[in-house]
Formats: sequence, C-alpha cells, structure tokens
Amino acid sequence: MLNKVVETIKKYNMISSGDRIIVGVSGGPDSICLLHVLSKLKHKFNISLYVAHLDHMFRDEESRNDALFVKEVCQKLQIPLIMETIDVPAYIKKTRLSPEVAARKVRYEFYERALTKVKGNKVALGHNQDDQAETVLMRLLRGSGTQGLAGIEPVRQGRYIRPLLYISRFEIENYLKQNKISYRIDKTNLEAVYYRNRIRLELIPYLEAEYNPNIKSVLARTAEIIREDNSYLEKVSEDVFRKNSKWENEKLVISQEMFQETPMALITRCLRVAVSEISGSSKDLEYVHVFDIINLIKNSNVGSRLCLPNGVVVEKGYNDLFFYKNGLKSKSKNISFEYSLDVPGEVFLKETNMRLTSSIKQKECMAELNNDDLMTEYIDLDKIPDRALKVRNRQPGDKFIPLGMKSNKKLKQFFIDEKIPRDIRDMIPLVVSGDDIIWVVGYRISEKYKVDEHTKHLLVLKASYTKEGGL
Repeated sequence: MLNKVVETIKKYNMISSGDRIIVGVSGGPDSICLLHVLSKLKHKFNISLYVAHLDHMFRDEESRNDALFVKEVCQKLQIPLIMETIDVPAYIKKTRLSPEVAARKVRYEFYERALTKVKGNKVALGHNQDDQAETVLMRLLRGSGTQGLAGIEPVRQGRYIRPLLYISRFEIENYLKQNKISYRIDKTNLEAVYYRNRIRLELIPYLEAEYNPNIKSVLARTAEIIREDNSYLEKVSEDVFRKNSKWENEKLVISQEMFQETPMALITRCLRVAVSEISGSSKDLEYVHVFDIINLIKNSNVGSRLCLPNGVVVEKGYNDLFFYKNGLKSKSKNISFEYSLDVPGEVFLKETNMRLTSSIKQKECMAELNNDDLMTEYIDLDKIPDRALKVRNRQPGDKFIPLGMKSNKKLKQFFIDEKIPRDIRDMIPLVVSGDDIIWVVGYRISEKYKVDEHTKHLLVLKASYTKEGGL
C-alpha cells in the first residue's frame, strides 16, 4: 500500500521537499492510516508533520475520548498536535445549515487557522477510494454536471491533498490490522441516517451484489476520466471567455455572439468564469442558475435581469450580456402593487415591467407543454376555490407550502433559502387566491396546487418581461 500512496503523491505532485503538512486526524481508520503512512514517508519526502484534531461536540463523551486517543497517538509518534473544541450543534442552530455542511465549514476554517499557527502550507486529508465512489454516486443522483461527477480532487487549491484517494477502505483496514494499529469507530457512520451513509450502507452493497463487485473502483476511475476531460474543457472555455468579454464601467460585458457560435459545453463554463469574475467565486452557482442565464439569453426580452447568489446580477442587452454586482437597490425601494388576473386573461405589472397571462388547457395537453421554463407554470385549476386571482408583491406574514414540501414556510425564509437578494424581494410578483400563494413568479409554485394524476384542467400561468426591464 505504501507504494500506491507514493505513486499517487508523485502523480499529482502533492508533496515537495520542505513542506510543512497538517494531517487532519479524527481518530477513525482512514485518518489514522494516513498519519502512520505519512509518518513513515516523512524522511523520504523531507517533510514536517503536524496533526489537527477538531472535537465537533456531536457525540459528547465519545468525542472527548476521540480527542484523548488522538493525543496519545501523537505522543507516541512524536508529532505536534493542534486541537480545538467547537460546539457545532449550536452553530447548526444559529446558521440553520445541515449537520454535514456545518461540520465541513467549521472543519475547514479550523484547518486554515492551524496552517497559520504552524506556518504550514499543506493539509493532508484521509479521503479514500470508497469516499470517491460515494461522492460520485451522491452527485449523480442529485443531477450534478461534469464538475460534480469529477468527484473529490486529489489536490484542491494547491494545499489540500489526499494521498489515500486511490486506496480502498478494505486496503486501509487490512494495513491497520497487519501493523496492529488501533483506531476509533464513529458509530454514527454505521447508521443509515445521513444521505451519504445510506449510499455507503445500502446502495453500494446492492450494486456490488447485483451488478458489479468492482463498482467502487469503476466509479473512482470514471471520476478521474471526467476530471481530466473537464480540466481540458475549462482551459478552452477560459480562452473563449477572454476573447469575448471586456470590462465597461464596472460591468463585465459578454458579446451575445459567443452564445450563438460556441458549443454548450463551453458556454456553461464561460458563464461560471463570468460569475467568478464578479463575486470572486462560482462555488454557490448551481447548474440551475447556469441554465437560468441561458434561458434569459434565449427567451427573455432586452432589459430583463436575473439575480444570482452573492449579489450577482445578469442583464440582457441588445447585443451583449452584462454581469455586475448589486445593481437593483434603487429600483425596488418602497414598491407596493396589486392587480386582478382574470382566468383566462392577462395583466401588465408596470412596477416590474412584467406581463402575466393565464389560460386553461386540458390535462391531455400536458405532454406538449414546456416544463423547463421557469417563467411558465402549470396549476391544477380545480384546486383553486376562487378564480378571481390577484397578483401582488409580498406582505408581512406571507407563507406557503413550496412544491416538494409538506408544511408551510414563511415567504421571507423561502427568499433567504433561495438566496434572493433583499433588494429585489419586493419586486417579485405573487399569484394568489385570497390569501393563499399559488406561485412565487419565477421561483416556485405551491404544493397545494400542483398537477397530479387526478388533474383534469390545467391553469397555465406565463410571465414575460417587456424591453424596459425586469427582475
């Protein structure tokens, strides 16, 4: 196994002579194996090692015992230890992040502090081939693009390295057993509660038994192939982006000709580069946002705008597409509006330069309709008690059941979760029946009014912008 680790380190240039490397050690088999392996290799590569252990306070006494165990291991190996205790459950309540996301965020912030403390330049993490397989499956099931399917990177940001990424969990456990190395077991990893755990404990064993006993290595190899292809496409798209973009008055301007002449595989990457230029990162930009931009280009009128995470605004011009930051503050100030919408019928919202139309169709027509346009929605007409619909902006106390959910959510919280900037929330039209929200235009319909197998009549709601502007 040591030879495989050395090959991985050399292949991806993970380590250079003189590196000061922090090893993230939880006490589990993967991180303990990584620590022992790097300890054996530190003279070969001429590196200095430090251990970073974070007590997340998830498991009370067990967490404290993990910390004591890691401390003992470091003393035996004579490796300096940096340790912190952070109340992650309290942090989850404060931020409303999921346990996985919150723990990851806190952990990586801890690693950055540890790097500063010891003047380190690398962090070694114990992700292995099984983790890679689980990650690829998770992202595949969630509908990720090639960036997601490329899986866990062997080297990220030039300083996070994963020497065990091509070593299986079986090899790790066998190495520990042969060398009589003890480790801690996190019992929560054995419970099919979290999404990743269910994939590890249920889906992968099923795929191994019924389809391919080597599914883990196949998925890991697939991720590597996709990562190499994606790396090449990103380089090409960067070149295309630079040739077709320029800066004007703090706005990034991209010629719309680029979108006519460039393959879609490069367009999606160029848009990510554009957003990164404005906000400093495209991390929060999901594929749904990318295709919202493409829909803006293809189907929206001149002057239409789209707001993305981190305050990035995209605006469609006559010949160009404009990207800029925080561009709508003055437009939505103190706006209030309410209009009647006949069924069938239409209404023009002068405050937002939007036209809303309603029409009735039979359920049989559903197959002919466009389900991918965020500005068009299909409602079960017979579920609406009063067809005297209204279109208005938000009011204090508004709430609805977003499609796919089972209970009410405050509209304010929905806007926060969707990362809709405060500056435009008053400009987003709501189609309502009485006090009941049917559609948050451009974002989500209510679960109460969705089309199902019992639907007979469809209410088709369509929104479009005039050339004067839009959200």
